[in-house]
Amino acid sequence: MYQVSNIRIIDPRHDALHYAGVGAKTVLGCLVFAVSLAFVPSLQYVAEQVFAQTADRAVIAETAVTVEVLDTDAKRIKGLSGRSSIPQNHVLYFVFDEADYHGIWMKDMHFAIDIIWLNDYNEVITIRKNVSPETYPEVFYPAKPARFVLEAKAGFADRSNLKIGDVFVLP
Repeated sequence: MYQVSNIRIIDPRHDALHYAGVGAKTVLGCLVFAVSLAFVPSLQYVAEQVFAQTADRAVIAETAVTVEVLDTDAKRIKGLSGRSSIPQNHVLYFVFDEADYHGIWMKDMHFAIDIIWLNDYNEVITIRKNVSPETYPEVFYPAKPARFVLEAKAGFADRSNLKIGDVFVLP
């Protein structure tokens, strides 16, 4: 580009992007941004799957546990169905809208579990130990209305010395 006083003379060797005020870096940046937007739904799905399996830490009967929260109908219906196992001190924490005689069954289960029903204050009100998959279609119920249910690998209640009245403490 040559400049003579206030008159600009355009050098034809410059490209059109330069004259439009858009640099190659800007075009490349926009292209990278547009391509990355295409991956957002995939990343969101992966994040949902990871966070669905990750959990908080809690304590029951002085035993630290990893907690997987099941707070929707779909999650509660699925429960542990189809899984081959869970870690030793991992519990599923079923959250219901209100206290009731919430039944638990062993549909599509592949290993035995302990079922622990909790009241509105997260106090243990009923414990059912070593419930095997062969019990399906039997449904197990608490002795009193329960608001929450824990499912853990069979033997958890004995290893933790769990008893009626123990409190499940969430962070």
